[in-house]
Amino acid sequence: MGNPVRVATTGAERLAGAPFWSSGKWRMCQRVHWWNEYEEAVPVVIGHDWRQLSQVSGSEHVMSKPDVFAEVGPTDWVGRRKNVYCVDFSIGARYQERRAGVRQFQTHLGALRWPERELWLEKDRVS
Repeated sequence: MGNPVRVATTGAERLAGAPFWSSGKWRMCQRVHWWNEYEEAVPVVIGHDWRQLSQVSGSEHVMSKPDVFAEVGPTDWVGRRKNVYCVDFSIGARYQERRAGVRQFQTHLGALRWPERELWLEKDRVS
C-alpha cells in the first residue's frame, strides 16, 4: 500500500483473513472493496477485479480467487452510491480457457458505453 503506482495498477490490498492460492502462489493479502468506502459523486469504471457472468469451466485460477463481487449481481453497479462499475469479466482467465481447449469463451473484457451505461462484451450488449 506504500507504492501508489502499484495501488493504481493492481488495486488496494489488506491482510487476508486466511492464505489463498492464486496465480501459482500463496497469497497473504486480498483486494480491498474500496468502492464500499467511495463517497464521491463521480462515477468510476475499473478493471482488474474480475467479475464473472457465469462459472468459468476449465479454469482453476478463477475459482481459486476470492470473489470480490460475490455479494452483488454480475452486472450491478457497486459502492455506497452505486457509481462504481467493473468491466473485467475474468479476461485474465482466457489463457486457462485456451489451454483447456475451450472454443466458446466464458471470460470477457467489457466496454461500457457512457452515458448510456450499456455493457458490451465482444459482440453483444449485456445490459
